[in-house]
Amino acid sequence: MSRRTCWVVSCAALAGCVGGAEEALVGEARAALGPPSCEDAARYELRDVGGAQFNNITLDPSILPLADVGKVLANDQVHMLRAAAENGLHVLNKHVPAFFIFDDQGNVSQIRAGGFYQCATLLDCQGYISEVVANYRLDGVLFVDRPEFNHSFQGHAYEVLGGAQFRPLTDDYAIKITRWQITTTQTHALRANLTARWNSRMRETACRRGTLAQALLLWSDAEQVVAEVVIGVKRNEPPPYFEATLAGLASEPVLDPDMDALPLVRIPPDVTDTYFVLTYWPGAFEPSLWLNSPSTTPDGPLPEPFCGDGSCNTTAANVENVATCPADCLATCGNGSCDPGESAVTCAVDCLPQ
Repeated sequence: MSRRTCWVVSCAALAGCVGGAEEALVGEARAALGPPSCEDAARYELRDVGGAQFNNITLDPSILPLADVGKVLANDQVHMLRAAAENGLHVLNKHVPAFFIFDDQGNVSQIRAGGFYQCATLLDCQGYISEVVANYRLDGVLFVDRPEFNHSFQGHAYEVLGGAQFRPLTDDYAIKITRWQITTTQTHALRANLTARWNSRMRETACRRGTLAQALLLWSDAEQVVAEVVIGVKRNEPPPYFEATLAGLASEPVLDPDMDALPLVRIPPDVTDTYFVLTYWPGAFEPSLWLNSPSTTPDGPLPEPFCGDGSCNTTAANVENVATCPADCLATCGNGSCDPGESAVTCAVDCLPQ
């Protein structure tokens, strides 16, 4: 039997977390009425997102078992997004992508994951990498030195040339990133060209596809890279939605096929460029959504925090406290003080990591 692969990712959220109240209201109305109207696609532009970041990590499930991924991820995001705010960094939200690789026996042998962040500015995303990720320790171990990652972490910060949200964040199910290397020294002219392409055609193309919740065009002057990020909606087509959703997004062409004719060379993906959304985080202390997990989608295949996993974590679908989950939650968890018996692992909302 040849090695099989299966994609997986994280995305979701409370509508309007990225845009303002007007965008949130429009998004909710669109959810009820169906695909957005694209005669004036500029109305969906993300006005407050100036930076983006994409992390890559390879996770070894023999060291971090799949059943523990939800708990560990939930705790990390509380700590790390809180650290961002304490450092004055305006990180608006995070999507967690994941792509599962199976061995010949059908067991998960590797998970390609990371994160897609939206920030107020490029400097906020750059600061998240240099100030938060580089210094975050749990139980004395730096994040990038965790054995389950095998020193695989990579962080990429981008400026947002253009971004649009066509549907509420609760419609996010899969994410795809396509990257090009810049091959010209005339970067000022290229940057202007790309911005014009976004405004004149790429944004409207993304809107008219009807399969995208968000689309962004990104620029990294430091890496000399251009990136297109598209976030796809759930597809209720046979075979199971998670296969149709991932395969559908993976097979769609880039928003502007002429990009490959510019002074750009497409960067081939290491393993994949398309992932499922594992979870979406609107903030350190706000409930996260696990869109491809059982609590949100009945047949969702992805892990999430659960009562009995040893950590008191609240999600948008499951509220854990001493009444609903005494196995995980002490009576004092959530009171803002790290009380005896609590730790950064068992009660992340109260206790800072060591």
